[in-house]
Amino acid sequence: MHHRFVWREEQMGKCFSITTRIEVVCATLYQALQAAFLKMKEKYLNVSACPVKKSHWDVVRSIVMFGKGHLMNTFEPIYPERLWIEEKTFCNAFPFHIVFDESLQVKQARVNIQKYVPGLQTQNIQLDEYFSIIHPQVTFNIFSIRRFINSQFVLKTRREMMPVAWQSRTTLKLQGQMIWMESMWCMVYLCSPKLRSLQELEELNMHLSDIAPNDTTRDLILLNQQRLAEIELSNQLERKKEELQVLSKHLAIEKKKTETLLYAMLPKHVANQLREGKKVAAGEFKSCTILFSDIVTFTNICTACEPIQIVNVLNSMYSKFDRLTSVHAVYKVETIGDAYMVVGGVPVPIGNHAQRVANFALGMRISAKEVTNPVTGEPIQVESN
Repeated sequence: MHHRFVWREEQMGKCFSITTRIEVVCATLYQALQAAFLKMKEKYLNVSACPVKKSHWDVVRSIVMFGKGHLMNTFEPIYPERLWIEEKTFCNAFPFHIVFDESLQVKQARVNIQKYVPGLQTQNIQLDEYFSIIHPQVTFNIFSIRRFINSQFVLKTRREMMPVAWQSRTTLKLQGQMIWMESMWCMVYLCSPKLRSLQELEELNMHLSDIAPNDTTRDLILLNQQRLAEIELSNQLERKKEELQVLSKHLAIEKKKTETLLYAMLPKHVANQLREGKKVAAGEFKSCTILFSDIVTFTNICTACEPIQIVNVLNSMYSKFDRLTSVHAVYKVETIGDAYMVVGGVPVPIGNHAQRVANFALGMRISAKEVTNPVTGEPIQVESN
């Protein structure tokens, strides 16, 4: 029993030592966390004393600037004691600017604006007499302008205040930024003409040299002009493409007519060889059948009729004969006046060429009866040899 009691005392001593160490570590961690929390709380309180009254943008700004106070405090801007720029140089650098006071009375206007708004050359004029605010849509007074000081302002000249000779022109629009000068209690409007193309520039009788070289309006006009030129070029290409498609269709139609005429004048295989640029060798045929035909009393018919009537009669009759050549596989050699010549067995040799030509001759006599004599009104008579 004595040994067991001693062993338990030793175990209890070890447990007490471990518990003491754990309590020390926990206390140390608690103190470190509490110190870190107090440090963060002090930084937060330094950012804003009344966070409840902040607007949404103030909260966002506080979050962005939180923990960066040392960076903000290290930069201090240095302003010159006097401006090292002449009045003329300043006006040339900002060719479009207007300075006006809290009552909207114009104190200063660049020569370029005076050139397109002649009324600004007079003394003691109000800015709202010659301009109206297009954007933002606010009342034209100093308080509304200061309330929207970060917005881009677009001013438009009043047409009724322009000279009578100018009232038919396009009204001038200016776009730019309002900057409040606290020490002088005046507002400066740094602006440039609101233009998008050379056409608008010409309508206002302006030139690119009237715009400041560092003004992006120049680049906007030139880029837009380049885009318009590319669109016009694309439209021209589309029109040329359509014209080429129409010409291609017409060419295909004319080519078809040429092939039809060529096949009507020459055997098909001969015409194909000629189209391919090949030489056509003369052929020799041992036997063939030739047929000559003409119209009976054709001379008397020509004497009593008009030329157009003769043409119509021959065209109607020969069209029927041409269809018969395809049916009986004979070749039409030539037509001269009322004479019609066909041959069988040429250019493709066949054994029954005489029979085919005879059948063709019978078909000619039947088809000729469908064509009437313009003089007597009776069917045309054809004789064959």
